[in-house]
Amino acid sequence: MQLSFQRLRQLKLKAAQINRKLASFNQNKHVRFNKISKRRYRFDNFLIDKKIDFLTQGGIADEIRQRGNVAEAVSVDTQPLVLTDFHITKRSQFH
Repeated sequence: MQLSFQRLRQLKLKAAQINRKLASFNQNKHVRFNKISKRRYRFDNFLIDKKIDFLTQGGIADEIRQRGNVAEAVSVDTQPLVLTDFHITKRSQFH
């Protein structure tokens, strides 16, 4: 499976949209769950789930990992989330 330029553009636009939503409440690129309200916690989890779904849907993440040039093009915008204990950090796993 190869990603067409049109599909790649769709993915980059979707990733940028998700990142804008994350950035709107996550200015420092990390949120400590124990310092935010339950409502905010649910909102955080919703966005994290959306992002993980987006990155893993249809083997997109595997495709990106296998193809260096696609990885370079997509990783700038997608920045997968790395979840540690009660801590969220945005990092790129493709570098």
